[in-house]
Amino acid sequence: MRTITLDARELATAIKLVSMAIERHNTIPVLGQIRLTGKKGHVKLFGTNLDQIIETTVAGIGPGGFDVLLPPKLLQLFLTGASGEVVIELTSGKTPSIRLSNAGAVMETALDHLIPVEDMPDQLSKFEAAESFSIPETEIKRALTLVRPCISTEETRYYLNGAYIHPIEGKLAIVATDGHRLTLVKTGLETCLEAGFILPTQAVDTLAAITRKGGNAPIEVVPSKGAQWVQFKHSNATITSRVIDGTFPDYNRAIPKTTATLSASVDAANLARFQNHDGYYGGYTALIFDPKARTISQTHTDFQTKVTSHLSGDTLGETPFAFNPKFLKDFTKVLGKVTLSAENHHTPFIVSNGDKSVIAVQMPMRA
Repeated sequence: MRTITLDARELATAIKLVSMAIERHNTIPVLGQIRLTGKKGHVKLFGTNLDQIIETTVAGIGPGGFDVLLPPKLLQLFLTGASGEVVIELTSGKTPSIRLSNAGAVMETALDHLIPVEDMPDQLSKFEAAESFSIPETEIKRALTLVRPCISTEETRYYLNGAYIHPIEGKLAIVATDGHRLTLVKTGLETCLEAGFILPTQAVDTLAAITRKGGNAPIEVVPSKGAQWVQFKHSNATITSRVIDGTFPDYNRAIPKTTATLSASVDAANLARFQNHDGYYGGYTALIFDPKARTISQTHTDFQTKVTSHLSGDTLGETPFAFNPKFLKDFTKVLGKVTLSAENHHTPFIVSNGDKSVIAVQMPMRA
């Protein structure tokens, strides 16, 4: 009998992970499926959208002996709230089928109603690994969390739609920018990388989702020869992503090197009273920092309503300067309390929380 018994919760977790590589809406039906391959002692799950591939395994008991494509939504629905054991069985007879059973519930699908496994693209067959290196789980989680708000969503500048992973003097660094703000994280970790690559936003989000703050599992990073793909191997999961084919700009030119004559400190509590620039009601302007008066203010142009709050930290200078409130909230969310400093109110501001391994920059707005 071609069957295997698995832990229902482990299978549900694996399906959720692999589903991150599957688009909700696509015009290629096979890309909306998860491939389940049952082998002796485990089931391998595989999903792809052609740009990202996610593979993982779930340990089980039994010979396996099946290879099918199934819709992830049906699998997730069947396993909702499931616990204990789930049995996957390939039945024979007049109408062969794949059957899942758990606690008396059964989901059965005839094989002739499923998309053939041969239709699933196999991009990994041509993957040639270059020299790999490892990153501690907690470090890649930290770095990707810090740079994520700065990744651009502007499709015309596609080379900014990801995080640039690259070496600086033999040490690994990760940076992202959307042209208005930038975050660079210097990990201090030795790396064999000779050239950098741009990891797309979807892969950044997948890695951030599967890694844990404080986790100690190593992440093996395996670029491909030719620098078209990169793999991240974490525990029993492998994420393979196509890298962005483009040149990341020289971001060092955007990092100020001059002495600050303006500065102010702010945290999330200071910003809680203010609306984002694109707020629900519209009409909200930039945040105006007045270091001399030690205040932040914002005006709603439609109602001529002004909200003012006092700054709790130290300030420097007398010239007011302005910021996009959403961008600033994004920084305080991941960095905590920050100090904004610049040469003048027209030049880029350094956004610092005191951590010398992180350099963040934000362009001011017109007041």
